[in-house]
Amino acid sequence: MPKVKYSGLITALWGKLGGSVFMRNKSGYVMKQKTTPINPQSNTQMQRRQVVSLHSRTWAELTGTQRTEWNSLALLLGRTDYFGDSYYMSGFNVYNLCNINLKLINRPLLSDAPTPRAIVALVGVSVNTIYQSGNSILLDFTGQTTDTNVYHAVYCSPCISAGINYNKKNFAYIQSIPPVTTDSFELYPDYIAKHPYLRSGLKLFFKLIAIDKDTGLTAISSTFYTIIQASITGIGYDIIGTASIH
Repeated sequence: MPKVKYSGLITALWGKLGGSVFMRNKSGYVMKQKTTPINPQSNTQMQRRQVVSLHSRTWAELTGTQRTEWNSLALLLGRTDYFGDSYYMSGFNVYNLCNINLKLINRPLLSDAPTPRAIVALVGVSVNTIYQSGNSILLDFTGQTTDTNVYHAVYCSPCISAGINYNKKNFAYIQSIPPVTTDSFELYPDYIAKHPYLRSGLKLFFKLIAIDKDTGLTAISSTFYTIIQASITGIGYDIIGTASIH
């Protein structure tokens, strides 16, 4: 949804105007289109609802002291919005995000707020793709070994046009690289299980998110990710490039 930053002329705006709704959340002021709620009951949406419902119940079961500790942790994890302004999540949002990440890597649910620690993430990752001649989607991080405390959740797009050079939202979780993995990680079987359509000449985008196995945090103050753009070539491989963003 659009983000709104007010000037000296207008300092705040709430409610509905025409087809727009103005409101404020912990991220700041936002404007969204007025819509009539629908309930598609897709598998992904149902799973998300179940997770949020579960965490809402377990959050309510925490002691006052535990919730206070999560709120204090949230104040350590400042973020920046589209306008460069700092904001903070709620304690519940941090609790929810940490436990979603831990569930992703099959780690137990946290009740007590963790202590943040430095996360050592892979850098300079590339991908070697061979299709119809060995069938391999190999993540290459030669000379590196994943940290003993860190999983790397791998997200990948479906095959898209080779003319597209930027992809922000079209990702699905594929698999996680375990701690103490050296040099490379084969992704082809897990990719095909998620995206069975694969064809030469199209492009894949990858995103890696480093997750602390004990805290569920992705970084002390931000998420680290690497996007690899790989063009499927049919025979051999073609590395398009990498980008490391903090």
